[in-house]
Amino acid sequence: MYLSEQSRNLTSFCSSVYLAIGLPTVQRAEKEYLFETLSSLLSKSSKEEQETFTIIVMLADRSAAYNQDVLRRIRLFYPDQLQSGVIQVVLGPDMEFIFREEPSKLTFNDSVERVRWRSKQNLDYAALMEYSAKTARYYIQLEDDIQPVDRYFSDIRDFVDNNTFQDSSWARLDMYPNGPIGKVFKSAVLPKLAAVLRAYHQDKPYDYLMRQFHSHVRGYRLRYRHIMFLHQGRNSSLTGVTREIDKLV
Repeated sequence: MYLSEQSRNLTSFCSSVYLAIGLPTVQRAEKEYLFETLSSLLSKSSKEEQETFTIIVMLADRSAAYNQDVLRRIRLFYPDQLQSGVIQVVLGPDMEFIFREEPSKLTFNDSVERVRWRSKQNLDYAALMEYSAKTARYYIQLEDDIQPVDRYFSDIRDFVDNNTFQDSSWARLDMYPNGPIGKVFKSAVLPKLAAVLRAYHQDKPYDYLMRQFHSHVRGYRLRYRHIMFLHQGRNSSLTGVTREIDKLV
């Protein structure tokens, strides 16, 4: 079951804006990053800019109690943003079937645990993309442990608009060099990308499926050449995995 069939908007707001910012969140070991990320996305954008984007937080943890606690705190800290639609909260789909069944095959020399983790990530992203496609003209994929630079939204909009004006056939704009973070898509292509993620969710990680999708659609990819986001999550959502955080140099 996917978000469009089972899950729902928990904050009862739906509108069409310029940019949807997809922000799936799950519980992590040791440290929670979501509220630092939300605070930074809001503090580094103006009120006028916030009228043209929406941050879609998808509660994707396996624990219903944790999801409800995050929702409670978002309602407590951001009532005005929820009312205006600057922040929306949606409940992710039930993915327990992934953890009840053994993967049909192990690829990329990954463990059963990692295959399950990346399969859930693919399906979470697919659900979030399907929902977001109806809310905005463009979509950017983020994670719940990033920090944007100052003027991030105006820089994103300038990069999108300038490239669209010069040649509207672009298929993807990369605002961050690695992984799923910072990839901008036209909302019209999101249902097709979501279908690829669903069909091959167990076979390949998201990065590979995104490249596979890009190779089969018309249009080119452009990369933003300056720092736009810093990945600040030392603790991965995959239990036991840590990473180096990004730093401005």
